[in-house]
Amino acid sequence: TKLAIGDRSGLLSIYLFVMIRPGEAPALSPLQDIELEDAILDIQWSADGSFLYTGGEDYTITVFDTSKYSILHRIARDRWVTFMAPSLGGSYLAAIGSSSQVSLLDVRKKWEEATCLPFKGGIPLSAQWHPKDDKYLSICGQFNDVVVYESSCERLPKGRCLRSRSSILAIELSPDGEIVVVGNENGLVTFFESMTNSNEIPAIIYETVIGAGGDMTIKWSPNGENVAITSGSTFVLLGTHYSKVGKKSKSSAPFLVRKVIQNGSSFTSLSFSPNSQYLALVDDQ
Repeated sequence: TKLAIGDRSGLLSIYLFVMIRPGEAPALSPLQDIELEDAILDIQWSADGSFLYTGGEDYTITVFDTSKYSILHRIARDRWVTFMAPSLGGSYLAAIGSSSQVSLLDVRKKWEEATCLPFKGGIPLSAQWHPKDDKYLSICGQFNDVVVYESSCERLPKGRCLRSRSSILAIELSPDGEIVVVGNENGLVTFFESMTNSNEIPAIIYETVIGAGGDMTIKWSPNGENVAITSGSTFVLLGTHYSKVGKKSKSSAPFLVRKVIQNGSSFTSLSFSPNSQYLALVDDQ
């Protein structure tokens, strides 16, 4: 068993617990002293003991190889490193990144930043992994909440991830769940057919451009016969040949434009009545 201690001068001291006699308290045997550039604020061992992490007022996370206590890697930060949290499985290291962010570093990729977790309203002060696995990371700080993040994507069905080159502003499922509609910031609205085989590429059954600029809202009528879309100052109502149970008609065009409204102000929301007979539109005026 080993003990690592850091002080305000930047001195990192590593000790080995030595059992002298059974039943007596162990003694501390000095193993190695390492001088760092500034005050040490946090020290963490990896779960398997292979790595030792230090962070402090030098704006750096220093990674040591515990076989020789040589420096393997240095990771620059935008502020003092006040806390670090190695995951129990050894896959990740969570650490303060900037005043309002926590970085998730991938140990398997030489501590490359896998993602950055932003926070509003305060500075993160502490992070802790779930005691049994690497899936959940809890963070608390000056924002008066305990926030829990999921680090894995195991709940996502494999092969069913759609990635857009532009930011996605709206998404809607058909009432029967067989079609997903996705709208992005360029005004492109795409209808994908659901997949029965997880290895298949999602089939695009219809695409249209509504207009870029402003917020986007997509709503499918409860009876499945209409799709209403607003993007900025444009409203479009599409009629569908898909029935409530998802059966296609013989028409080659699955969707037809029924109505278009160009407004002087931007639409902010829309809603169908439960019986699908009425549609309410709201704008910012």
